[in-house]
Amino acid sequence: MIRKKIAVLIPNLAGGGAEKTTVNLIKRLISDGIEVDLIIFQKTGIFLSEIQDTVNIINLNTQHAYQSLIPLLQYLFSLKSKGESVHILSVLEHANIIAIVAKLLSGSSSKVFVSIHSTLSRILKISLKGFIAIVAAKFLYALADGVICVSDGVKEDWLKQAIWKPKNITTIYNPIYSEELIEKSKEDISDEKIATIFQSNSPIILGIGRLTEVKNFDLLIKAFAKYIEKTNSSKAHLIILGEGPEREKLEKLINELQLNDRVSLPGFVSNPCAILSKANLFVLSSRFEGLPTVLVEALACACPVVSVDCESGPKEILNNGEYGILIPNNNNDEECLAEAIERGLTTEWNKQKLQDRAKIFSIENSAAEYLKFMGA
Repeated sequence: MIRKKIAVLIPNLAGGGAEKTTVNLIKRLISDGIEVDLIIFQKTGIFLSEIQDTVNIINLNTQHAYQSLIPLLQYLFSLKSKGESVHILSVLEHANIIAIVAKLLSGSSSKVFVSIHSTLSRILKISLKGFIAIVAAKFLYALADGVICVSDGVKEDWLKQAIWKPKNITTIYNPIYSEELIEKSKEDISDEKIATIFQSNSPIILGIGRLTEVKNFDLLIKAFAKYIEKTNSSKAHLIILGEGPEREKLEKLINELQLNDRVSLPGFVSNPCAILSKANLFVLSSRFEGLPTVLVEALACACPVVSVDCESGPKEILNNGEYGILIPNNNNDEECLAEAIERGLTTEWNKQKLQDRAKIFSIENSAAEYLKFMGA
């Protein structure tokens, strides 16, 4: 089979799950001998340092998605003038829309495959920008050569949303598990403050993600307070890794609940797996997800997990609660989550079973499915 060049289109490489798994996929494509162009709206983000030198980075240098249309058209016209084509894999809603429009306007023989990383019905509700993007997507995604959803829940949600149903749609789980991840999990904790907390031999509960409303960390903090109250625990510590606009709100809540010495917000860390592998429990409290990368990382690190059964992904990752504690997505039920935390900390877990589950979401398997679906 002749393998075509693949162009990955993404707004930036900031510290989110979609960006992280995209970098994982690019690494694997390169190792499989695929030529990759990384087309990026803005050459920013913490994951840029992980991109290999063999990747051709094309910086569109645009502030807004719509400004990226002209330079992307120029890229396609350039290929067309040389009699060449490319398989474009676009990541996230605004990039998906721009990729489809650029192909239509250019008359290029290149193919466009769009990837959906979240339940789009929920994005509709959180911002005007998101609303406009999803309304456009409801019409345009059917014109893509293929639609890739990161979980069955995302696919089901999209099929309910679409005005025109795409003819070629599939689920491909994100590329997450790798031997590199396992090696990183064995490293020492580099952050001195976090390392000091672990030295206290207290039960450590982790939350990980951007400090945004979607991640619902206020629920986790309130549930942790309930857990302490219920168990009279004088030792347990909650660490929430990540940075974002909700920091001030969360710090205020921690102060109000008098948890300043029990809850830490150390910010972004470059190797969360080193911390996951040493923690007693990971908790996902999100309002919604697509396929939460960190939940798979926790299993790979043999860290027991508790998760809200949000839309979507946790139920598929944990196989309806077989590989972790899954609680109903029930109106921010602090009491229910507190009880689940207590169960998670007192259950005897088969950690090898958790790690074996994570292997389903391997980078190798995911990349092979992408190549097969895209015909590359």
